[in-house]
Amino acid sequence: MELTRRHIFGVAALIVFSGLMLYGAFMLREYLGNRNTAQSEVIRTLSVPGLSLESGGSLDLGTLNGRVVVVVSWATWCPSCHQLLQDLDRAKERFGDKLEVVAVDRAEEPQVVRDYRKAFPLPGRITYVTDQDDAYFNTIEGRSMPELIIYDQEGGVVEHRIDVPSFDVLMTRLDGLID
Repeated sequence: MELTRRHIFGVAALIVFSGLMLYGAFMLREYLGNRNTAQSEVIRTLSVPGLSLESGGSLDLGTLNGRVVVVVSWATWCPSCHQLLQDLDRAKERFGDKLEVVAVDRAEEPQVVRDYRKAFPLPGRITYVTDQDDAYFNTIEGRSMPELIIYDQEGGVVEHRIDVPSFDVLMTRLDGLID
C-alpha cells in the first residue's frame, strides 16, 4: 500500500485533533474541579446583594438556610428555561416547605420579565427575582443558561449543573437530600 501525502496529512491531522481534544477534556475537568471547590467557599452563606423580588423588596438567599434550595439562573430569551422552571415547580409541589426554588432572572429589566410572564405564564410556587446587575451569575462564575445550583440545608453547594436535567434526574437528586 502506497502512502500518499494526502494520507500522511490526514493521519497527522487526526493525531493533532485527538491531542487537542484530550487536552481540552483535561482542562475542562481541572476548571470544573477547581471552580466547584472555590465556589463552595464563596457561596456557603448564600448571600448575594441586589436580588429584587418581583413583588418588590429584596431577597437575601442566606435567610433560606435550613431548607434545600435550588437556584436557577434564567432569562426570557432562554428557550430551555421555561421547561426547567415548570419541572422545578413540580418538585416544589412535591416537597413543599422542605424545598425552596428561586429563579434568578439574568440582567433584564423587570418590565421585560413581567411582560414575558404575562405572555408565557410560569409556575407560581417559585420565588422569582431579578438581578439587573447580574451579580448572582457573576458570583457563581456562570457559564451557561440555564444554570442550576442545589444548596443543602446549611447553604453548601451540593451540585452545580450547566445543563438541563430531566425531571427524573432532578427528583432523584432532591430525594437524596430531602427526608
